[in-house]
This record gives sequence, C-alpha cells and structure tokens, in this order.
Amino acid sequence: MENNNSPVETPVIVKPLEAAPTGKPPVFFIIAGLVIILLGIISGFFLSKSTGKVTTVGGKPVETIKTTTEEGVTNLALFPDEAVGTIKVNDKKITDEGSHILVRDGIGQNAYLTSSVVDLDKYIDKKVQVWGKTYSAQKAGWLMDIGRIKLVQ
Repeated sequence: MENNNSPVETPVIVKPLEAAPTGKPPVFFIIAGLVIILLGIISGFFLSKSTGKVTTVGGKPVETIKTTTEEGVTNLALFPDEAVGTIKVNDKKITDEGSHILVRDGIGQNAYLTSSVVDLDKYIDKKVQVWGKTYSAQKAGWLMDIGRIKLVQ
C-alpha cells in the first residue's frame, strides 16, 4: 500500500467581482428628479394654504371654514346645540369622556367636549362659543361633539 501525501487541487469556485461602471448618471434623470421634487414642494405649499376644505361628518362630505377667529363646518344644522365658556383639558378626575371641558361662567353644568372637525387644543384657556351635537354619556352631565368654534372677546 502506497501512501500519497501530495495535496489535492480543488477547483476555484468563487470568481472575483467585476468593478461596476463608474460613469455619471444621465443629466436627464437628475433634471427630472429635481423637477419632481420642486413640483411636490409647490403643490404642498398651495394645498396647505387653502382656507376652505371638505371633510366628512357622519360619512357625508361637508364644507368647512377656517379664519383667525372661527373654524369648523359651515352647516350649523348638523351641530344644533351651542354653549359659551372657557376650554380646559379634561383632567379625567370626574370622567374620561371627552378630551376637553367647556367651563361655563356662572352656570353649574360644564360640557365635556370631543371633536372630529376642530382641533380643540388650539383653544385651551380661551373663551369660545361652540356649536355641537349632544350625545348620551355614561358619567358626564353633558357630552358634545363640536363642529364649529368661535373665539369670544
């Protein structure tokens, strides 16, 4: 029996990678990309500046307004109840119904508020008139969904 200690040659399986082409991208693609970005910025600017918009209330489209002193739906028939007072954040001590409370001056009953139309956080500690729709509540004496709000001087 003969002992052969010579190394066995294995075939090379891994091949070296070829270098990627280092050419510059065509000028057309650079210009097209910049134009698309510029058009997006311009359209976003104009869309953000629109004063009236259409939103949905109860699944139906309604027109809204937004000024420096008033915002919400234009059709007040959708929100027939109204009240005046100062908006506070609901501290959840009495109930977790409503995100805010309308503290009514000189009147014992406050209104607990929620809104799918108006950002009530912008009116915290301000005296306002609100138009809303009253809903039944578990603990709150008065729960309203606010559809329109107006600053009161």
